Amino acid sequence: MPRSRSAFSLILTFAVLLGAKTSAFTEDALRTAASRPVDILHIRLDLDVQLKAKTVAGSATIDFVAIQPTRTLSLNAVGHEVSLVKVVGKKTGKVSFENSGETIDIDLGRTLSRGEKGRVQIDYRVRDPKAGLYFFQPSKAEPDVPLTVWSQGEPTANRHWFPCLDNPNERQTTELLATVDDGFEVLSNGSLESKKKLENGRVKFHWKQAKPHVAYLVTLVVGEFEIGRTEWRGRPVTYYVHKNRAADIERTFRNTSKMLDFFSERFGIEYPWEKYAQVVVEQFMWGGMENTSATTLYPATMHDERALIDGNPDWLIAHELGHQWWGDLVTCKDWSHLWLNEGFATYCETLWAEHYKGKDERDYLLYNESKQARSGSALTRPVVDRRYPDPSTMFDSRAYPKGGWILHMLRSQLGDDDFFRGIQRYGTVYAYQTVETNDLRQVFEKLYGVSLERFFYDWTQRPGHPTLLVKSSYSAKEKQMKLEVKQTQKADPFHIPLRIELTMPGDEKPVVLERLMTDREFTSYLPVQKRPTLVRVDPEI
Repeated sequence: MPRSRSAFSLILTFAVLLGAKTSAFTEDALRTAASRPVDILHIRLDLDVQLKAKTVAGSATIDFVAIQPTRTLSLNAVGHEVSLVKVVGKKTGKVSFENSGETIDIDLGRTLSRGEKGRVQIDYRVRDPKAGLYFFQPSKAEPDVPLTVWSQGEPTANRHWFPCLDNPNERQTTELLATVDDGFEVLSNGSLESKKKLENGRVKFHWKQAKPHVAYLVTLVVGEFEIGRTEWRGRPVTYYVHKNRAADIERTFRNTSKMLDFFSERFGIEYPWEKYAQVVVEQFMWGGMENTSATTLYPATMHDERALIDGNPDWLIAHELGHQWWGDLVTCKDWSHLWLNEGFATYCETLWAEHYKGKDERDYLLYNESKQARSGSALTRPVVDRRYPDPSTMFDSRAYPKGGWILHMLRSQLGDDDFFRGIQRYGTVYAYQTVETNDLRQVFEKLYGVSLERFFYDWTQRPGHPTLLVKSSYSAKEKQMKLEVKQTQKADPFHIPLRIELTMPGDEKPVVLERLMTDREFTSYLPVQKRPTLVRVDPEI
């Protein structure tokens, strides 16, 4: 649905609002995607989980293929107590290794040729890690804290509890076997293959993720939960909550299946995973985490009847569910391109609000997000930023609200039909792969034969935003309206499509000026018989 209007007014500011800043970037090290001398094919974790002792112990079996001739396999592994490493295959046996406390470097015993597969088994223990895996238990000060553990891998913390290549450009299938005390539930990625009671009275869960994903999306949650169960198109949809919040499952998660329908249809790609679970855990330090097929949520997600009077958790549920496509199915290749995860998920909040509550609700949400998109680091650093001190610093207003606004502006320029067709192509072409910003741009360019290089340059490769000063004056003698538009930011002009409407007395149909602004300023004259009662810039937003 091509539309002539632009959607820039909320990301633009006028007259007295903040101007773009262009201070020099801090010269942090240049960041690029990690090299991949091997491709990890599968990780199998078989772990004994001791909640009171705050330990996990067992083995990690890792299948891989050499991309380059490889003698040493280096894995991220922080704080692992490694007791044994062996090569598994025709000649199974122990091999030597170096454990630095940050990595495990395994001597494979010979050089694997390009394309040759290998398998290693690492026996290890982790004790109450500093990150990645968080244990909780009751104490005298907090007697009501439940005995539980949950993981949080993004951006680079899962290396604290299992060995892996902990980079977003490495995908593998995974499975997790966890042995826990009876009465506790275990949640992880993929499908539940089995749940067996052992002779010692403990219980072993076996979860298997059959489609590849990145290491930071691997999850482990153990606790005593009430589980709500339903289905969506034959797939399990489950809700794990503290037992005292069981009565709030329906009202909190009531729109999950509707969202699965909506996003599957809106993106033209059916929800891609074996199940969808949402688990609300103790003292989760973030709003939510989009672990593949198993989202973790913070306690405030739960709403009782009174809480729903003032708000609802749909925005968060939509955000994390949207990630199952954008972040999980298609993942940014490097943290410089994080907006391809978080900007998309933020825009999923907008899409759901538009679908469920209408355009006014959508526009109000966009208005609030525009304030954040024009603040903080978005003023001084680009969305695609290759110089950052740590991956965690990329999780800011650039990746979330500004990223979402970039998609809304692109949708406005292309029209709904072309935008969503492009999104479907992007998600289909790059399913189960990693991407960078140029991949998204080139999908649209190949589909429609239009250059979007300037659009992506302005909005992803440079900081700040345009600020506009709009002046209008009417000449009764000449019966014309003079419009002067100027970009006042110090930085070079942005290329922006503008629509200006003049509301005329006694006339329902406005006089319209549409123009692609490429220079710092322009002046236009519009013939009108009377003085307009209102001048509106980008009026549909």
